[in-house]
Parts: sequence; structure tokens; C-alpha cells
Amino acid sequence: MVRTLRVMTFNIHAGIGTDGRYDLERVAALVTAQKPDLVGLQEVDRHYDARSAFEDQPARLAELTGLLSSFGPTIARNAPSEGAPRREYGNLILSRFPISSSCSTALPSTLEERALLEVVVDLGVGVPLTFFDIHLGLGTGSLERAPQALAAAARVDAAAPPRILVGDANVQPPSEELVPLVDQLADVWPEVGSGEGATIPSDAPRWRIDLVLVERVMRPLRAWTIATDASDHLPVVCDVAVPGVDH
Repeated sequence: MVRTLRVMTFNIHAGIGTDGRYDLERVAALVTAQKPDLVGLQEVDRHYDARSAFEDQPARLAELTGLLSSFGPTIARNAPSEGAPRREYGNLILSRFPISSSCSTALPSTLEERALLEVVVDLGVGVPLTFFDIHLGLGTGSLERAPQALAAAARVDAAAPPRILVGDANVQPPSEELVPLVDQLADVWPEVGSGEGATIPSDAPRWRIDLVLVERVMRPLRAWTIATDASDHLPVVCDVAVPGVDH
């Protein structure tokens, strides 16, 4: 028994495109057009500030895409006024499957706070899958991303398989900083990616920093990027065959 899943990762830059325009509907339309089963988004605002009109992006994206959602804030700030909601920013997972549990784990950070968002979804007939969404830091790799990747790898190791991790690594493989993660999960792009896979900057991509990592017992079928001006990153989409799960 094998089930094919379509997974996606996209750093949405708070819904602000390379044209400088805030347009969350544009982001949602792009996601919906790919018909993904699981999506990991980064740089998602929740009542954060004027750049995104103080919008509750997790709720709005779930509404626009028709998918279930789990939000994990990496930054939380006090409300701008009494009675207003807290200002949050972080990672968002969208899922076509029921989400049975969700957990956000803070990663060691010396600069901007970072976190690993983890959900367990039910693929049907009681078969769970653990899906991770990560956004590593921008600082010096040995001081920032390496400890973050190590902490994330420990969390991945503790999770029940099968497991998939997606996100913005802010560094290209095969960087040593990513070794703890790629020792556990396989980068799909070298095997099935179409083209170079560069994702940033979206208007002239040079670096492949947005990744999909899967269990080695899974079989990646194809992976591709999508040209868009909806963010400063390009999304990455991958079809992967998961053994042991019926359609």
C-alpha cells in the first residue's frame, strides 16, 4: 500500500510581494492552485503590525485555502493597546488531514527568535504522520543555525515516523550546519528536483535554501519551484510516495 502526498514549503514574507504590495489572497491562491496535502509556511503574521494590516493571517489563510491549520509563534509582543490581541509572527502549517496534535519548540537563538513547528496528522485508517515546519536563523552559521539544526534534529529524532520536514534553512545544502537534519531525513531535490531549485531572491533566484526533507523509506517522485512575485522566496512543492498507507 502506498499513498502519494503533495507537500509544500513557502516563506510568504508576511504576504508582501516583490512589488511591495500586501496581498494575502495572492498567497492563498498560489497555495490552493497546487492542491497540496501539507504546507509549511514561514514569516506569517498574526495581528503583528501595519505591514500586514494587523490581520490574523493564520485564520485568513485557513479560510481562503479551506485547509486545517496550526500556528506556532516565534515572536510574541505585547498588544498595541488595551483589549487588542497580542502581536505574533511565526510558522504556520496547513493540512488537508485532521491534526491530532501540535507543538512549537523554541530553538536556541542569539538574534531573532526561531522555532520548529510540529504536527501529527492522520492520513487515514489510523496512520499518523509527523510534519515539521522550520525557519532557521540568519546569523553566523556556527553560532546560530548549527545549534538550531541540532536542537531541531533532536526533536525530529524523538518523533514517531514517518516524518517530513520542510522550511527555510537560510543556508544551502550540503552545508555542515544541516548535517544533523540530513543525517535523519533525505533532501528530495538532488534526486527528483526540476532545475537548480534556487528560491531566493524570487525575481532572480540564486540560492536553494527552502527545503523538503523526507524519510528515506519514502520515495520522492518529483519536486519543483513556482515562479511568483507574491514573496521574496519561491515556493517548493514535492510529490512523495509514503509506503504502508492506502489511498
